[in-house]
Formats: sequence, C-alpha cells, structure tokens
Amino acid sequence: MCDGLAVPLLMKILKHLKRLERTMATREQLDAAVTQLEGTIATAFDGLAVAIANETQEVIEAIAAVGGVDDAIINRLTAMQASLAAKVDAAKVDVRDTVVGTPPQGFALFGPTAPMAVGDTFQLTWDLLGTVGTPEFGSSADGVLAVNAAGLLTAIAPGVAVIVGSFRGLDNSLTITVA
Repeated sequence: MCDGLAVPLLMKILKHLKRLERTMATREQLDAAVTQLEGTIATAFDGLAVAIANETQEVIEAIAAVGGVDDAIINRLTAMQASLAAKVDAAKVDVRDTVVGTPPQGFALFGPTAPMAVGDTFQLTWDLLGTVGTPEFGSSADGVLAVNAAGLLTAIAPGVAVIVGSFRGLDNSLTITVA
C-alpha cells in the first residue's frame, strides 16, 4: 500500500537535516528550520494517512460492488483503516522526536523581578531542560503588557498581566505588574 512512501520520505528528511547541520550558523536559524521541518513532517504524514484512508475506502467499495459483502468484512476493513491511521500518528510523533529531539524535561521562564513602568521593555529568558528552542508566548492583557514571538515584553498601561510560555506540551507563566 503506502509503505513505499514512508522510507523515501524519511531518507529525504534525514538528508535535509544533515545539510542543515552543516549550514546553520545561528540558533535562531536552526530553530526556524526545525519548525519548518516539523511542518513538513506533519504534512507528509497527514498525506500518508489520507492515502491509507482513500485506499481502504476503495477496497471497501470494490468489495461492495462485487456483492455478497457482509458487515463483518466492512467492519474489519474499517478497523484496519483506524489502526493504520493510529500507527501513522504514532510514527509522526516518533519521527518528530527523532528529528527535533526529545521533549524537554522541564521549562523554566524568567521575567522581571520588580514591577515594570509604562514604556519599559524586558527580554524574557527561559531554560528548556533537556533541549533547545523558543517557546510561544501570550499575554492575558495585551493592553497592559504585550509580548512578541521572541519573548520581548512591552509595558503599555498600568495593571497586571499573566504571560504564558508554551513549548511542546509544557507551559509556564509569570504574573507581571505594570505600575
């Protein structure tokens, strides 16, 4: 069926990674490339899952067209389709962890130790225990304290905001006052 698609895809991904290792000059470039590669892997495996579903559906329809098909056969094929889809999802996670590294063991987020004044900026720092990368950030009150994709805080107006950082299933937050 679709087994022939997975091996060339994985070889292409590994070749791309080796080329990346030789050419990446900065951590930011590597982070961006890994994010792009994660998207490529997810898209490829999603395509594989769709191909499996389509082929299984074609088999079900072909058997039904011949006639004499009972519900037991259709149920077995439907179960096989679900099982293959689950295996593709598991393989996607395994490949992602192999390509981009294991998930972090912890996530520490560090912010200002005193209230910020309106107009101040502050660069958040973080420690992803066991791996590297850049978390995604968000603010509970953008009108009080904004945060950009790089973790730069900008105090907008007096108040309190919760800044949340997320990275591969781990979250951490800071409550920050703008005076």
